[in-house]
Amino acid sequence: MAKKTNTELKEYFKAGKRPTESQFGDFIDSFANLEDQQLFPKNYLEKRLSLDFPHNVADQAVDILLGNRGMSGKLEIEIVGTWMYWNSVGNIKKLFQVGFNPDNGVWYTPTSRIVEAAGLITNHIYIGDIVWDAAINQYKIPIYHTHFSGNIYDVRITYHCPFDTQDFSEVKLSDVYTNALTGQRVHYINYNYNLGVGTTLPETSLHVKAPKDQGHSNVVGAMFDRNEAAGGSNIVQLKYHSTADLELNSFFTGTNFRYGSYGDFNIVNNIDDGTYGAINMVTNKQTRLSIMPNGNMGIGTTLPEAKLHVFQNPSSDPIDAMTIDVGSFGTFQNANKSHYFRVRDIGGNNNVPFIIKGSGNVGVGTETPAAKMHLVSSYVFPDSEGTLIVGDTSQVNLRFGCADRYSWMQGHGTSPLHINPLGNNVILNKDGGNVGIGTQNPDQKLTVKGKIHAEDVIVDMNIPADYVFQKYFEGQSSIRPDYQMPTLKELESFVKENKHLPEIPSGEAIVKDGVNLGDFQMKLLQKIEELTLYIIALKKEIDLKPN
Repeated sequence: MAKKTNTELKEYFKAGKRPTESQFGDFIDSFANLEDQQLFPKNYLEKRLSLDFPHNVADQAVDILLGNRGMSGKLEIEIVGTWMYWNSVGNIKKLFQVGFNPDNGVWYTPTSRIVEAAGLITNHIYIGDIVWDAAINQYKIPIYHTHFSGNIYDVRITYHCPFDTQDFSEVKLSDVYTNALTGQRVHYINYNYNLGVGTTLPETSLHVKAPKDQGHSNVVGAMFDRNEAAGGSNIVQLKYHSTADLELNSFFTGTNFRYGSYGDFNIVNNIDDGTYGAINMVTNKQTRLSIMPNGNMGIGTTLPEAKLHVFQNPSSDPIDAMTIDVGSFGTFQNANKSHYFRVRDIGGNNNVPFIIKGSGNVGVGTETPAAKMHLVSSYVFPDSEGTLIVGDTSQVNLRFGCADRYSWMQGHGTSPLHINPLGNNVILNKDGGNVGIGTQNPDQKLTVKGKIHAEDVIVDMNIPADYVFQKYFEGQSSIRPDYQMPTLKELESFVKENKHLPEIPSGEAIVKDGVNLGDFQMKLLQKIEELTLYIIALKKEIDLKPN
């Protein structure tokens, strides 16, 4: 008997030939030496390492040190777990497609994917990607331990290359070190091609096909089951530059819902755009209903201009665009002279409490509105909620009165009249004219006959009094170039003659015309600043004189 190579043994078993007794002995001898790579060379290299993470220490990691070598082909990293301090039974296998030379000479950017991820080990171990570490001058693959419990793991490394037979003994593990993993912490199986469930010819990334011959029975083609006694939602997410979700809320507890309440089914599209990102309902290849990102809903239109926009093509059959018949009656009719919208009580007296005519006139309490808004009520005084509430997101206008009559707003009974009790701004007569309180002849934008009680008053001023100090210390003022502070002698002469300070109105003028509070305050501040400078000057003169 003699050891033969694989090629030589094939000659013994060619078609039409039977191995001789001697040749059969050669076969047995060769089979006993399968590990002899000179006889049966392998086109792959293997390495098996043991990994032990400390107990009760979080965010630990270790590196698979590949050395400063070239690699070309496929690299498999498989980690198998067991039970030591915590159950980590299972395995994770990651495939790498590699192509690089020593000294970070990458000529094919490595790609990788998880092909196996099973068991509780997925809650403990995360395999990183191949990186070049310039500090140690070699390639490495980080292994992250995402759990705090100590466990022992088996690391199996297999390198496939048809021509690379270099020594693999230098591959080893680094020391354990602290490195917190951020981002994704759990592995999921990743397939590059279509996946079929119930079919061997998947047509899409995921193709689920129900069993044949189900007849008229109901078939659940796919199920996304979250069966636990918890809150939150079961979410199916579609992603295409953005995301849209289908989600079913828990019926066990009402906590942690994103939207809605117990057992609600939500269709979620959170694209924040006023034009794009609608939710559409389509039948017979046409969009029948659209809900826009701004909340507008369109029936018969994909561009709704209001919270509910119902459109019926006038050229279509003369049918109502919308009919409500649940104890009441409502209709939108075709676009013509008789176009109107009405709410009618068909339960008894058949009256119409509200109508919008084709002319645009709106009637409340009347079917024949004679103006754009015509209200008719049999009550002299309205109830406590009021007769008319007008609101809009931009502007509200109310106009009262008729020929030769006053216009007024009046509170009900002895209750006070509230203007804007919700706290928004109140603007009276913004386009011109005066407002009077306690007087019918206002001579200013606001004229009040009586006392004003206020916690604070803010007056806008164009020219502050800082020009006094500017002119005194700097010799000029950009605020008021013509200002000239009088000397004490000039001030004495003016006061003696006029009986009031310069630039301050006299008592007679104040009694006759009143004062402008803003200007008057600035003049008083000017006089205080002048007085301050006079005191400073006098203090300097006093200091220069002997005691």
